[in-house]
Amino acid sequence: MKSKNKKTAGKPKYNKLLQEQLNEYLGNEVIPAKYLKLFKAISKKYAQNEREHKVIDRSVEWNSAEMIKLNTRLMKESVQLRSAQEEIKTLFENTELVFFSIDTLTRKQLHVSAASEKVYGYTPQEFQDNPKLWWDIIHPDDRHMLAGNEEILSQGKRAFYQYRIIHKDGSIRWMDSKMIPFFDEQGRLIRKDGIVTDITKTKEFEQKIIQAENLLAEAQKLSKAGSWNADFIKNDFSWSDGLCAIYGVSKDHEASLESFIHLLHPDDKERVAGEVALAEARGTVKESTYRILRHNTGEERILQTIICAVKNAEGVLIRNYGMSRDITEEKQAEGKIEQLHMQIYQISHDLRGPLNSAKNYIYLALKRVSDQTGRDYLAKIHDAYAKMEHRVLSLLDLQRLNRTEIHTEQIDLPLLLRDITSSIDGIKGFNQVNITTDINIPGELYSDKQFLHSIFHNLISNAITYRRPIENSFIHISARVVNKRLLIKVSDNGQGVRADMYDKLFKKFIKGDTSTNGTGLGLYIVKNLVTRLKGEISIVSEVDKGTTFTLDIPFTSRPEAIA
Repeated sequence: MKSKNKKTAGKPKYNKLLQEQLNEYLGNEVIPAKYLKLFKAISKKYAQNEREHKVIDRSVEWNSAEMIKLNTRLMKESVQLRSAQEEIKTLFENTELVFFSIDTLTRKQLHVSAASEKVYGYTPQEFQDNPKLWWDIIHPDDRHMLAGNEEILSQGKRAFYQYRIIHKDGSIRWMDSKMIPFFDEQGRLIRKDGIVTDITKTKEFEQKIIQAENLLAEAQKLSKAGSWNADFIKNDFSWSDGLCAIYGVSKDHEASLESFIHLLHPDDKERVAGEVALAEARGTVKESTYRILRHNTGEERILQTIICAVKNAEGVLIRNYGMSRDITEEKQAEGKIEQLHMQIYQISHDLRGPLNSAKNYIYLALKRVSDQTGRDYLAKIHDAYAKMEHRVLSLLDLQRLNRTEIHTEQIDLPLLLRDITSSIDGIKGFNQVNITTDINIPGELYSDKQFLHSIFHNLISNAITYRRPIENSFIHISARVVNKRLLIKVSDNGQGVRADMYDKLFKKFIKGDTSTNGTGLGLYIVKNLVTRLKGEISIVSEVDKGTTFTLDIPFTSRPEAIA
């Protein structure tokens, strides 16, 4: 047993494959000592071969996988390449860009893309058949532009042109052309390649812009207006020709905020600078009226301006622009008109006193004179004075209509209506009409008293004038407040108005009945005064049944509410 263990312990270890072969052929036989060295060398060789085989196997496996991946990628790229080629082909066939190549030595067209038929009206084959075709279709007035293109290209420069061509259908088209030169080894220009684009629509648009700018300049000149633009991103500041003319500066004058402030009237500089700063700080629109001293003459002018300031999303001012208009003559005319209005008002006001006195004396005389002939004459004189007073009141109403400001004050509407009815008792037919009121207004009412006086005076006077000769003739005036709106109705059972006359009634010198002696201004004045109060007026009427005028104006309970 001990001897067996010694043999096992001394048994050499070989490569696994070699050991299996020895076991198969020798079994348990002992290998002779003289072969031990040989078998040991064989074992090492086997082991080395196995290691090399493993490396080769791994290399083959790796190369196979990589080859599969590479092959797959190549196939994919091949498909993509074919697709790209198809897309490029489609693009070249459908684009409106004409690609061309010309042999400068033979003057032959080497290539013209299919878009030539869309752009020029001629097919690529027609260009191939006629090398001069591209030159022949250039507009005669523009050929000089391209006459020296090869000289430019010969210097190694690219050539750029915009010119007109005569399309095959006879229309004129604008082209944009870019050419690139190619040279041989001797430095000779042998080929020029290029791209042509139809820019007709762009040119037409540019022309429209130029026309619009010219019209704007002409309009500004006629209206004595001008505009400016300050782009703070591009640092670009500009004044229009119209604005330069207003300021009295040359067109090349430096446009800037400082230049503008310098032109301002000394008394307006601080205020206007503050208004500009406020508009810029808030990024809003601001209106302003101010004076300037013209640069070239020192003449004082009055301008009306709209200032527009624009900020970006971060609140940074990026642009300032606007328009100014010279309103000097308008302001001077307004002053003269205002003086004329004051004179007319004064004259009308001065006439009312004597007219009222004359009417009162005639009224007293009618009570004392018993002679019928005398009474008839006095009645006619009274009517004449009443008509004259009515015309004077119409003049006063027109003066109110021309007044620019609205004066608000607290109004007792029932008292105002009583004052009006007492002042028109001289109108013919006043005693034949029953005037009633139904006023229900919560709280105080603030409005322009003179405006409301004129409105009610005209509506009530009209209702009396166009009454019907019936016993129960009436005028009813009601007032309610609904949703912060004052609704006033003036109703009567008089002659009425045809529906086709509704819109005409509110125009100048239109009367519902030509037999009356009115001026035809009453309802025109009413309509305009209601509009000035930011309200509306409507009419509903039926012939021989009566008429209702409805006034819808803002209800205000504060004196500052109407501007």
